[in-house]
Parts: sequence; C-alpha cells; structure tokens
Amino acid sequence: MMKSKVKKPGLIDKSFKVPVDVIRSIEELAPVFGSNGRAIQVGTELLINMRRKPNVEENHQPVSAQTYSITPRTLDLIERLLPDYEKRGAVLRAVVQVLQEQLV
Repeated sequence: MMKSKVKKPGLIDKSFKVPVDVIRSIEELAPVFGSNGRAIQVGTELLINMRRKPNVEENHQPVSAQTYSITPRTLDLIERLLPDYEKRGAVLRAVVQVLQEQLV
C-alpha cells in the first residue's frame, strides 16, 4: 500500500493541466514561499485583487498534468479568474508573472 504524504489540514490535492515552463517557474518560486501550493495561494490572492490583470502570452508550450496541494479558497479564486484567462494553466501563468514582479 502506498503511503500518502501527510497533508496539512485544510489542503486539497488538485490536478491542473499546466504548461511545462509554468511548472518550472512555480518550482523555482516555491522556496521563497515554502511550497508550490503556498506560492500559488499568494499569487492568486494578489491577482484577484488587481483591477488590471496581466495579459499572458499563449506560448504553446507542451502541457503536463500537475498536482498541487492548495487551499479550497485558492481553488475558488482560480475558478473565479477563469473568465479572464480561459484556461487554468493560463491563470497559473499569470500567477507566476505576478509573483516574479513582486520579487524583482
């Protein structure tokens, strides 16, 4: 039997189809925030509060299924951002963009 990683309470595992360059960027940002999920959480919170949301380039990178441990609120915010970005992978690309701008 496979032992699943012990998750912090209140987190859910959610799989997204994410462009591979976005996956890499999230992994590079993760140490700053403590985890991939936390980086996504911070980024979605910033993004939802922006009146002018950043445009993201559709760059036709290959897409891979990636699972992140996130809070239900983070998932809710990603869903609320979908009308702006059409795809969840594009929402995560915008999240990466916002976080990178914060860290410059």
